[in-house]
Amino acid sequence: MKLGSWKIFKKMYNVRKDPRFSNKTRSTASESDSNISVSNSSTSIDLVETLDNCPVVKTQNADDEDSKPKIPKLEVKTEPDIEDLGIVNSMKSKDKSPANWEDVLNNLREMRKNFDAPVDTMGCDKCHDESANPEVRRYQQLVSLMLSSQTKDQVTYAAMKRLRDYGCTIDKILATSDEELGKLIYPVGFWKSKVKYIKNTTKLLKENYNGDIPNTVKELCKLSGVGPKMAHICMKTAWGKLLELVLTPMFIEFQTDLAG
Repeated sequence: MKLGSWKIFKKMYNVRKDPRFSNKTRSTASESDSNISVSNSSTSIDLVETLDNCPVVKTQNADDEDSKPKIPKLEVKTEPDIEDLGIVNSMKSKDKSPANWEDVLNNLREMRKNFDAPVDTMGCDKCHDESANPEVRRYQQLVSLMLSSQTKDQVTYAAMKRLRDYGCTIDKILATSDEELGKLIYPVGFWKSKVKYIKNTTKLLKENYNGDIPNTVKELCKLSGVGPKMAHICMKTAWGKLLELVLTPMFIEFQTDLAG
């Protein structure tokens, strides 16, 4: 090895052994350098340490803070839903009659002019014994109404005929067992529950109403198995008082289908 090359190698070797240039010192120095921040009145410089400890200079002009482009806020306009529009329109026209209501009414009158529907001959007002005293007639009309719930008029009429032949009076029903009463009214809808309703109501009429039925909607609704609709119909059929028009959903749907 030449002398000049040896001297160069020796100097490099001594530098590596010098503690001032150890790895720890170098890493500390690089860490401190990476956090250097130089600032003046208008510009700031940040040194951020990245891979291989190479600093990257990031500059930001303080005077240009307000000159940054501002992103405008987007205003999202949502179109109202079709169903919402329908509700709003229906609310606006709440007090307006349908355009063709007169035609519908005339069609209904034409279809009902002969009174040939099952309710006309086998409804709850046709199920009682005409020859019985008024208290018994009213009781039978109430019982027929209780049986008619969720039941066709033909089935209700047949069940009431069996009850009349058996003896449809308050004393007779109270003396009848639940099993026997169930056989008499079967197959009306929910006949098991109606057996309990009829027995409880009959007992209440005997104890609190002297064997007659109440003459108000409020009192009728206190009976087992009797609701507001049934009470209003009972006021019309049993007491001859029409307090308000009662239309059932099934009746409305039936007449609407017929009217087209």
